[in-house]
Amino acid sequence: DVEKAANQNPFYQQYNLSFQKGSDNNNFSASLTYKNDQESDKYTGSNSYGINLQNSTRINRILNVDFGAYLNYGRSATQAYDLLSPGFNYMPYQSLYNADGSAYTSLYADRTSLSNLQTLANYDMLSMDITPLDEVSRNQIKQKDLSTRLFVKLNFKLTDWLNYSAQYQYEYGKYDRRQELDKNTYEVRNTVNTWTCWTPDHSSVAKYIPEGNILKTQNQTSDAYNFRHQLNFQKTLS
Repeated sequence: DVEKAANQNPFYQQYNLSFQKGSDNNNFSASLTYKNDQESDKYTGSNSYGINLQNSTRINRILNVDFGAYLNYGRSATQAYDLLSPGFNYMPYQSLYNADGSAYTSLYADRTSLSNLQTLANYDMLSMDITPLDEVSRNQIKQKDLSTRLFVKLNFKLTDWLNYSAQYQYEYGKYDRRQELDKNTYEVRNTVNTWTCWTPDHSSVAKYIPEGNILKTQNQTSDAYNFRHQLNFQKTLS
Protein backbone atom coordinates (compact mmCIF):
# COMPACT_ATOMS: atom_id res chain seq x y z
CA ASP A 1 0.00 0.00 0.00
CA VAL A 2 2.80 2.43 0.86
CA GLU A 3 4.52 1.81 -2.46
CA LYS A 4 1.26 2.29 -4.34
CA ALA A 5 0.29 5.48 -2.53
CA ALA A 6 3.64 7.20 -2.05
CA ASN A 7 5.82 6.04 -4.93
CA GLN A 8 5.99 6.60 -8.66
CA ASN A 9 8.17 5.42 -11.50
CA PRO A 10 11.36 7.49 -11.41
CA PHE A 11 12.15 9.47 -14.52
CA TYR A 12 15.27 11.42 -15.49
CA GLN A 13 16.00 13.63 -18.48
CA GLN A 14 19.04 15.71 -19.39
CA TYR A 15 19.55 17.83 -22.49
CA ASN A 16 22.79 19.58 -23.42
CA LEU A 17 23.51 22.13 -26.12
CA SER A 18 27.02 23.49 -26.70
CA PHE A 19 28.65 25.98 -29.05
CA GLN A 20 32.30 26.72 -29.69
CA LYS A 21 34.13 29.23 -31.85
CA GLY A 22 37.83 29.87 -32.07
CA SER A 23 40.53 31.81 -33.85
CA ASP A 24 44.24 32.37 -33.41
CA ASN A 25 43.70 34.94 -30.68
CA ASN A 26 40.30 34.12 -29.22
CA ASN A 27 38.36 31.02 -28.11
CA PHE A 28 34.74 31.11 -26.98
CA SER A 29 32.46 28.32 -25.71
CA ALA A 30 28.91 28.23 -24.41
CA SER A 31 26.76 25.40 -23.10
CA LEU A 32 23.14 25.07 -21.98
CA THR A 33 21.86 22.25 -19.77
CA TYR A 34 18.37 21.23 -18.74
CA LYS A 35 17.66 18.50 -16.17
CA ASN A 36 14.34 16.97 -15.17
CA ASP A 37 14.51 14.51 -12.29
CA GLN A 38 11.31 12.89 -11.02
CA GLU A 39 12.24 10.70 -8.07
CA SER A 40 10.60 7.52 -6.81
CA ASP A 41 8.70 9.38 -4.07
CA LYS A 42 5.44 10.81 -5.38
CA TYR A 43 5.30 14.63 -5.45
CA THR A 44 9.11 14.69 -5.35
CA GLY A 45 11.17 15.99 -8.26
CA SER A 46 13.29 18.82 -9.59
CA ASN A 47 14.00 20.87 -12.70
CA SER A 48 17.15 22.87 -13.30
CA TYR A 49 18.65 25.06 -16.02
CA GLY A 50 22.35 25.79 -16.41
CA ILE A 51 24.32 28.22 -18.56
CA ASN A 52 28.11 28.13 -18.82
CA LEU A 53 30.14 30.72 -20.78
CA GLN A 54 33.92 30.81 -21.20
CA ASN A 55 36.19 33.03 -23.27
CA SER A 56 39.95 33.23 -23.64
CA THR A 57 41.60 36.14 -25.47
CA ARG A 58 45.23 36.69 -26.33
CA ILE A 59 45.82 40.43 -25.96
CA ASN A 60 49.48 40.35 -26.99
CA ARG A 61 52.46 38.05 -26.74
CA ILE A 62 52.65 38.62 -22.98
CA LEU A 63 49.04 38.88 -21.77
CA ASN A 64 46.19 36.37 -22.05
CA VAL A 65 42.76 37.09 -20.47
CA ASP A 66 40.27 34.38 -19.47
CA PHE A 67 36.67 35.08 -18.53
CA GLY A 68 33.92 32.77 -17.38
CA ALA A 69 30.33 32.92 -16.16
CA TYR A 70 28.07 30.18 -14.82
CA LEU A 71 24.42 30.35 -13.80
CA ASN A 72 22.15 27.60 -12.48
CA TYR A 73 18.48 27.92 -11.55
CA GLY A 74 16.48 25.09 -10.09
CA ARG A 75 13.06 24.33 -8.67
CA SER A 76 12.25 21.27 -6.59
CA ALA A 77 9.40 19.71 -4.61
CA THR A 78 9.71 17.18 -1.81
CA GLN A 79 7.13 14.97 -0.21
CA ALA A 80 7.38 15.72 3.52
CA TYR A 81 4.83 13.26 4.90
CA ASP A 82 6.10 9.81 5.79
CA LEU A 83 3.50 7.06 5.35
CA LEU A 84 5.61 4.74 7.47
CA SER A 85 5.39 7.21 10.35
CA PRO A 86 1.91 8.68 9.80
CA GLY A 87 1.28 10.08 13.28
CA PHE A 88 -0.13 6.90 14.81
CA ASN A 89 1.16 3.38 15.45
CA TYR A 90 1.32 1.84 12.01
CA MET A 91 2.14 -1.82 11.46
CA PRO A 92 3.67 -3.08 8.21
CA TYR A 93 0.74 -5.39 7.55
CA GLN A 94 -1.86 -2.63 7.96
CA SER A 95 -3.67 -1.42 4.86
CA LEU A 96 -4.11 2.22 3.91
CA TYR A 97 -7.41 1.31 2.25
CA ASN A 98 -10.71 0.12 3.63
CA ALA A 99 -12.39 -3.04 2.33
CA ASP A 100 -14.50 -0.97 -0.09
CA GLY A 101 -11.37 0.70 -1.55
CA SER A 102 -11.83 4.04 0.21
CA ALA A 103 -8.98 5.68 2.13
CA TYR A 104 -8.37 4.38 5.64
CA THR A 105 -8.77 6.86 8.50
CA SER A 106 -7.16 6.43 11.90
CA LEU A 107 -9.82 7.63 14.33
CA TYR A 108 -8.72 9.72 17.27
CA ALA A 109 -11.15 7.73 19.41
CA ASP A 110 -9.01 4.64 18.85
CA ARG A 111 -5.82 6.40 19.92
CA THR A 112 -6.77 8.38 23.02
CA SER A 113 -8.76 8.38 26.24
CA LEU A 114 -12.40 9.23 26.77
CA SER A 115 -11.31 12.29 28.77
CA ASN A 116 -9.41 13.69 25.77
CA LEU A 117 -12.38 13.06 23.50
CA GLN A 118 -14.64 14.97 25.88
CA THR A 119 -12.19 17.88 25.96
CA LEU A 120 -12.13 17.95 22.17
CA ALA A 121 -15.94 18.11 22.02
CA ASN A 122 -16.46 20.51 24.92
CA TYR A 123 -14.03 23.13 23.58
CA ASP A 124 -15.05 22.82 19.94
CA MET A 125 -11.61 21.68 18.88
CA LEU A 126 -10.72 20.36 15.43
CA SER A 127 -10.89 16.68 14.54
CA MET A 128 -7.71 14.72 15.23
CA ASP A 129 -8.51 11.87 12.85
CA ILE A 130 -5.75 11.06 10.36
CA THR A 131 -6.27 9.93 6.76
CA PRO A 132 -2.73 9.12 5.52
CA LEU A 133 -3.62 9.10 1.82
CA ASP A 134 -4.93 12.67 2.11
CA GLU A 135 -1.86 13.83 4.04
CA VAL A 136 0.60 12.77 1.33
CA SER A 137 -0.30 15.57 -1.09
CA ARG A 138 -0.76 18.30 1.52
CA ASN A 139 2.73 18.63 2.99
CA GLN A 140 5.01 19.38 0.07
CA ILE A 141 8.18 21.40 0.48
CA LYS A 142 9.01 23.59 -2.51
CA GLN A 143 12.40 25.13 -3.08
CA LYS A 144 14.04 27.53 -5.53
CA ASP A 145 17.80 27.69 -5.93
CA LEU A 146 19.88 30.22 -7.82
CA SER A 147 23.67 30.08 -8.03
CA THR A 148 26.09 32.13 -10.12
CA ARG A 149 29.83 32.21 -10.53
CA LEU A 150 31.93 34.81 -12.37
CA PHE A 151 35.69 34.84 -12.80
CA VAL A 152 38.38 36.72 -14.68
CA LYS A 153 41.98 35.60 -14.96
CA LEU A 154 45.04 37.45 -16.25
CA ASN A 155 47.98 35.38 -17.43
CA PHE A 156 51.31 37.11 -17.98
CA LYS A 157 54.07 35.23 -19.78
CA LEU A 158 57.07 37.25 -18.68
CA THR A 159 59.71 34.89 -20.09
CA ASP A 160 59.87 31.31 -21.28
CA TRP A 161 60.56 30.22 -17.71
CA LEU A 162 58.62 32.81 -15.67
CA ASN A 163 54.90 33.57 -15.72
CA TYR A 164 52.43 35.25 -13.39
CA SER A 165 48.65 34.88 -13.06
CA ALA A 166 46.03 36.80 -11.11
CA GLN A 167 42.43 35.61 -10.75
CA TYR A 168 39.30 37.05 -9.20
CA GLN A 169 36.16 34.97 -8.65
CA TYR A 170 32.75 35.91 -7.28
CA GLU A 171 30.03 33.45 -6.27
CA TYR A 172 26.45 34.17 -5.30
CA GLY A 173 23.78 31.80 -4.04
CA LYS A 174 20.12 32.29 -3.13
CA TYR A 175 17.94 29.55 -1.67
CA ASP A 176 14.23 29.88 -0.92
CA ARG A 177 12.36 27.10 0.89
CA ARG A 178 8.58 27.18 1.26
CA GLN A 179 6.11 24.78 2.81
CA GLU A 180 2.42 25.62 2.86
CA LEU A 181 0.57 23.28 5.19
CA ASP A 182 -3.07 22.90 4.22
CA LYS A 183 -5.53 23.73 6.98
CA ASN A 184 -6.87 20.18 6.76
CA THR A 185 -3.53 18.52 7.51
CA TYR A 186 -3.10 16.77 10.83
CA GLU A 187 -0.14 19.00 11.70
CA VAL A 188 -2.17 22.19 11.34
CA ARG A 189 -5.18 20.81 13.20
CA ASN A 190 -2.94 19.59 16.01
CA THR A 191 -1.20 22.98 16.21
CA VAL A 192 -4.50 24.87 16.39
CA ASN A 193 -5.79 22.54 19.09
CA THR A 194 -2.56 22.78 21.09
CA TRP A 195 -2.97 26.57 21.25
CA THR A 196 -6.64 26.40 22.18
CA CYS A 197 -6.92 27.21 25.87
CA TRP A 198 -8.62 29.36 28.46
CA THR A 199 -8.42 33.12 28.25
CA PRO A 200 -6.48 34.83 31.10
CA ASP A 201 -9.68 35.53 33.02
CA HIS A 202 -10.92 31.93 32.51
CA SER A 203 -14.18 33.21 31.11
CA SER A 204 -13.92 31.36 27.80
CA VAL A 205 -11.77 29.18 25.58
CA ALA A 206 -9.92 30.88 22.71
CA LYS A 207 -7.98 29.66 19.70
CA TYR A 208 -4.75 31.62 19.88
CA ILE A 209 -3.73 30.28 16.46
CA PRO A 210 -6.63 30.81 14.04
CA GLU A 211 -7.80 28.10 11.68
CA GLY A 212 -6.17 28.28 8.25
CA ASN A 213 -3.11 27.28 6.28
CA ILE A 214 0.31 27.59 7.89
CA LEU A 215 3.22 28.86 5.80
CA LYS A 216 6.79 27.97 6.69
CA THR A 217 9.57 29.79 4.84
CA GLN A 218 13.34 29.71 4.96
CA ASN A 219 15.58 32.02 2.93
CA GLN A 220 19.34 32.02 2.62
CA THR A 221 21.79 34.04 0.53
CA SER A 222 25.54 33.73 0.28
CA ASP A 223 28.36 35.75 -1.31
CA ALA A 224 31.91 34.57 -1.77
CA TYR A 225 34.92 36.51 -3.06
CA ASN A 226 38.19 34.87 -4.01
CA PHE A 227 41.47 36.43 -5.09
CA ARG A 228 44.37 34.30 -6.23
CA HIS A 229 47.89 35.27 -7.31
CA GLN A 230 50.42 32.79 -8.57
CA LEU A 231 54.00 33.10 -9.76
CA ASN A 232 55.44 30.14 -11.67
CA PHE A 233 59.17 29.64 -12.10
CA GLN A 234 60.35 26.71 -14.19
CA LYS A 235 63.89 26.53 -15.50
CA THR A 236 66.43 23.79 -15.81
CA LEU A 237 69.92 24.76 -14.73
CA SER A 238 72.81 22.89 -16.20
